[in-house]
Amino acid sequence: DKQQVLAEIKALGEQDSGVTELSKTLRSVQQKWKNIGEVDFKLRNALYDSYQKALNPLRDKVSAFHQANADQKQALLIKAEQLLELESGNDAIEQAKKLQQAWKVIEHAGKRAEAELWPAFRKINDSLFAKKAEASQQDQIHLKQKVALVKEQVAQLETSLSTAEDK
Repeated sequence: DKQQVLAEIKALGEQDSGVTELSKTLRSVQQKWKNIGEVDFKLRNALYDSYQKALNPLRDKVSAFHQANADQKQALLIKAEQLLELESGNDAIEQAKKLQQAWKVIEHAGKRAEAELWPAFRKINDSLFAKKAEASQQDQIHLKQKVALVKEQVAQLETSLSTAEDK
């Protein structure tokens, strides 16, 4: 059974499938190897060495793929952090939306990297949108104040007009 798994791993190395598919298949093959359990102690070390020798180049390929994706996502995270310093909330939001779209296009960066990068990216975006909402709320308050001032001026004008002796 373990020899069959070794053959599967070698076949994986010869395939030209995408790295995402390779990663999924690799996990499956590793689980198969684990589920097979122990073998004769005389064969154990030789089989394990063959397993590691066949598996390592594939792991390296997946790791390099994940690292490249993590680097791209880290660059987006840095760009998002810079948006926090922009004065114009509308510009920051538009750019943040573009960064979110770019994030979606980048493939998986590995469990550990995703667990660190996504929450940080999300937190920055949440801050940007909260900043925009706060600015919008302040604009609404200022608008209401201006409307109240204009209403008061109109009321004063109407009072002046009603008390005027001639037109």
